[in-house]
Amino acid sequence: MTGFFVGWPNPPDPATQLRLLQGSYRVVLALDPARGQVIGFINALSDGLLSAFIPLLAELRHLYSIDLLCDPNLQPFSARLGLVALPGTALRNYDRQSGS
Repeated sequence: MTGFFVGWPNPPDPATQLRLLQGSYRVVLALDPARGQVIGFINALSDGLLSAFIPLLAELRHLYSIDLLCDPNLQPFSARLGLVALPGTALRNYDRQSGS
């Protein structure tokens, strides 16, 4: 993967990037098949039962949009990061909320 962590004073090398992804609970890669390259990724850390945390979202600057969904009470936080509230839908599995 190239083009990520641009501007970081001490960016992770490719081997560290791979370890970052391998140590994650889940990883989703956005691929550009025409270029044969990874253009974005997101990884999640999780307890595997109840909740997940998305510590790092990276994208290449030539992309038009990056979309994240959140509950309405979290939109002010997202707005401080430059995100704009848009209508959306999400699936909540409340029967699994207890983690059992």
